[in-house]
Amino acid sequence: MYSLDTLFPVLEIGQKEYWRPDPGKRWGSFAMAYFYFQAMVGWALSLLAIAGFSGLVRSR
Repeated sequence: MYSLDTLFPVLEIGQKEYWRPDPGKRWGSFAMAYFYFQAMVGWALSLLAIAGFSGLVRSR
């Protein structure tokens, strides 16, 4: 659920407040980098979907 909450920027499940990787732990910094990457991919896919639905992006 945290992954979905991170991936979809407009979907607010409320998991970010309850679970957050600790960068001081063994895999914590890797997990934080992964979830920041996932958030950027989510924003890019959301913007591409909006552009596709609005007709700004068309296939030939």
